[in-house]
Amino acid sequence: MYLGSAPAEEWTKIKAKIISLLSLPAPTKAPVKRQMILELYREHRIFLSNIPVAFQAEAHALLKAQNEFGRIKISSLLSGLIEPIEDAAIRYFREYFARLGRIITNIEITPKKSGQQLGTVLWITYTDPTDPHYSPPKRIGYHIKTHQHGPAYNDGGRTIVRESETPVDLKELLVYAFLANMGIGPKSHFLLSPVKIKGACYIATQTAAFTKTPAAKEKTFVIYEHFQRAQAGRPIENKVDQHGLFRVQLLLWILQLHDLTTNTGNFGKISTRVKEQLNEQWEIIDFRVATRDDQDYRNPRGILEGLRTGGPLLGSELMLQGLFAGAPTLNERMQITAKILTEFKTGKPRQSGEEGFKTPFEPALYQAFCDIIKFATEHAEDLVLDQVKLLGIFAGNTALTPKDIQIKLMSLSLDDPTHRVQLGDLGCYVTSVLTNLHCLSLHCVSFGIGGFKHKV
Repeated sequence: MYLGSAPAEEWTKIKAKIISLLSLPAPTKAPVKRQMILELYREHRIFLSNIPVAFQAEAHALLKAQNEFGRIKISSLLSGLIEPIEDAAIRYFREYFARLGRIITNIEITPKKSGQQLGTVLWITYTDPTDPHYSPPKRIGYHIKTHQHGPAYNDGGRTIVRESETPVDLKELLVYAFLANMGIGPKSHFLLSPVKIKGACYIATQTAAFTKTPAAKEKTFVIYEHFQRAQAGRPIENKVDQHGLFRVQLLLWILQLHDLTTNTGNFGKISTRVKEQLNEQWEIIDFRVATRDDQDYRNPRGILEGLRTGGPLLGSELMLQGLFAGAPTLNERMQITAKILTEFKTGKPRQSGEEGFKTPFEPALYQAFCDIIKFATEHAEDLVLDQVKLLGIFAGNTALTPKDIQIKLMSLSLDDPTHRVQLGDLGCYVTSVLTNLHCLSLHCVSFGIGGFKHKV
């Protein structure tokens, strides 16, 4: 809710400033325009971060439809600011924590240390009266960034604003949700711009070392870069590390992910100690998902060739080379692959103090698929999706299975540039992921080790 005084008067002032920006000569340099937008947003931050309902239609039309000067729009320039990302995160998590019955006592914002996507880090101190471990207050962090095709990005410390606005690739959101479901990725939240920046979607991931019970459970996270440095060139002999890193590599292949082995801060090891028991696992915390322009998502031959030779795939150096004291034999590679595929089928064992298993591969993928479709349907306008086509998938049938939805998505034209990356491409990607997984399983069977069947 807007808490400022005289909202009509303030909106009149804001509108006048925006109109003056629109009248700037086309040759005006982008940094000058960005600075003017920054000053406008900071001066009227409370209003613009939560525009009153009475002025939303006019404000959004002015910011999105009638805002071209030169080739860059006001909405694009807004997307190049950190402040709207911070405001989106603060608003979202205030509402989220309130729904959970948690009481926020402090919010701190720190800069994002690395990565190309524009972003920030939000630290929340809170108490939870519903938690048996109510005292003392807990501190949790969230890494927040734009999506991989976001309208602004960092380039050597400079903020670059793209001239074209590319919608979020729903595959990226799906993979975050999928990894979280399987218990090998961070808990993720998807946020929208408070000022309705066209196509803006922010991804918030929970810090990997967070624990609700710091007095009873010691939890640390070490990125692969630091782990590798500590190895000092020595081969990895710890079976947990061999298994965990091999699983990261297999997921990189199956999901067709980029920016993992080339950016060793995007995955790492979580160590959890409860009394004398130590549990360790490797997680993927960041990545870039492949696009149709990069390659076809189905790559069974490439995956099998990578396993057979230990050679590079997706333009990255395989971690397999350093997992064993000697060069890993084909039999060793297939043995550990079979173990990981069995884990994918049953689900990964939970940490100490928890019973059962994390969600298996296929149910985790389909659950993420349905969750992202639901998110896209509810926010089609903000995500620049065709709501008519999207809602048509569900028309007259509320009991569609994930497979039904997938088939319907694939029936949409992949040649339509407006919808290629959002709808039909998503269904194609899910099918390809299952094909890659199925291929690995069949190869294990043919190798005489074992496997399990998938319905593709």
